[in-house]
Amino acid sequence: MAFGVAAPAGGVEMHMDGILGLRRALGRSVVTLDNGSPVPNIVDALLEQGQIRKNMFGVSLAPVTSQGVINGRLTFGGTSPQRYKGGLNWVDITSGSLRDYWAFEQTIKYGDQVIQPSSAGIVDTGTTLLHITRQAFDDYARSIPGSQTDASTGLLEIPENSIIYMRPLSFVIDGKPYEFTSQAQLWPRELNRLIGGKENIYYSVINWLNEDSAAMGLNFVGGYAFLQRVYTAYDASNLKIGFANYKTSST
Repeated sequence: MAFGVAAPAGGVEMHMDGILGLRRALGRSVVTLDNGSPVPNIVDALLEQGQIRKNMFGVSLAPVTSQGVINGRLTFGGTSPQRYKGGLNWVDITSGSLRDYWAFEQTIKYGDQVIQPSSAGIVDTGTTLLHITRQAFDDYARSIPGSQTDASTGLLEIPENSIIYMRPLSFVIDGKPYEFTSQAQLWPRELNRLIGGKENIYYSVINWLNEDSAAMGLNFVGGYAFLQRVYTAYDASNLKIGFANYKTSST
């Protein structure tokens, strides 16, 4: 396994020990050594060494209300069935401009209203929030009485007396809806200070994509806010992503 080491790293302001990238090594995304040979990613290397039997990994996360809680699980070579209910809903990776990513298509509904028709986007463990198109976000925000964008955080601030009027937000993937209740749409208030937010204020984890993302054909990004509610698995051999509800409901 080859590693590239960089002394400076621009644009990385968070305190972390490193980043584990598990993007598929395909096409123009392949990193090569000086001799032209491709550098396998971690999963490819484990498969080549016989450490795992399938070119696959599963991601399990869960909501937290305090810092320092470690509850995630990354499974190489398969999934963790004890963490999700039933079988996985496997869907094909989308074609087009996002074909090199872990990308798929879904429809987004707020209550009974489709706020974002079927479109392509990605799941990303390195993203905190759940981003949708600006039009879909505006429709979502308008439906919540008194909600407004907070200048300090850039997040949608929701009045406490409007929480009861919030409707389920559903992500329909291959015909199966993954429903987020009002609580699943909210940032944990115990962690408001970490985002520069005001104490005891309700913020939504739903945000909008910038113009650059839209220009590259990206219509949504399912970050941690999505992945802590839906179990996901990634099959590089068959170019599929699997989805399932967690056994312990956190919606």
